[in-house]
Amino acid sequence: MQNNDIQEIDLSYFENASSEFFLTENDFLVGEKLNILRDRISQLFKVNSVVFAICKEGHLELELNMSPFVFSKNNFILLIPGNLAKIKYISPDFKCLYIVSSKDFIYDLISSIYKLAYFFYLRSNPIISLSDEQLSLYDNYINLLIFRSKDKSINYNRDVLRCIVKAMIYDSYSILDQKSIVNRSYSKKEELCINFLSLVSEHFKEEKKLQFYSQKLAVSSKYLSHVLNSITHKTASEWIDTYLLMEAKVLLSSSDLSIKEISANLGFPNQSFFGKFFRRFTKISPLRYRKNIYANK
Repeated sequence: MQNNDIQEIDLSYFENASSEFFLTENDFLVGEKLNILRDRISQLFKVNSVVFAICKEGHLELELNMSPFVFSKNNFILLIPGNLAKIKYISPDFKCLYIVSSKDFIYDLISSIYKLAYFFYLRSNPIISLSDEQLSLYDNYINLLIFRSKDKSINYNRDVLRCIVKAMIYDSYSILDQKSIVNRSYSKKEELCINFLSLVSEHFKEEKKLQFYSQKLAVSSKYLSHVLNSITHKTASEWIDTYLLMEAKVLLSSSDLSIKEISANLGFPNQSFFGKFFRRFTKISPLRYRKNIYANK
């Protein structure tokens, strides 16, 4: 099958699923029924969102990146952008709770707490077995998200929802810590990714050019971007922009710094350059973004 024959499954695909609740301006949803996937049995598709689910009853058989997996009771599964999936079978009693997020929403949310060791582990081990207590923990998180999403009039609701998801990510890290993954060995390409993101987190404000990082890592800029894209599905330049944009949003939403001061803090030559950078990703100016944040509080 040619690559252009493979349907991409993103957030919009789930819009017709029942019992879903859209959150944070339609870039994130939670739900409890995946009957829509029964129509995709034996069809290969490409995941273009972040999908997290817990299985409460029954099981689902699938191929993920051409490897077979069984998603069954007391499991969680994480699908990330770029995954190729094919559902082989869904049992009649299959029940799950799931979260689907746009790439931008989840990258913006976890950039400050991104742990590459867990990412690499989940790439090859997308299904994790949970204890009854751990399953109950996720069950409570997702049901709390559903409950909070129903009332759009609650003050600070958007921020509360993001905090709930972030707390769930931290608990996921805790569960993965028990899998003894921190000391696993990495390939040379994985080590390059880890070292690159470590450098970016330290220098992204003052060093925005890819050449700085490739020289530090003793590889060509082209090779560095190729490796990053093949493993994380973001190029090296996109990762630098991600860190900059995340920090800009944090400063705009939670500091009293002026736009000019934020621009200088992030290492832009002037406020105009910062505005063009911010609008390129958000389609609005930094000032409008700040006003929108305060209007939603």
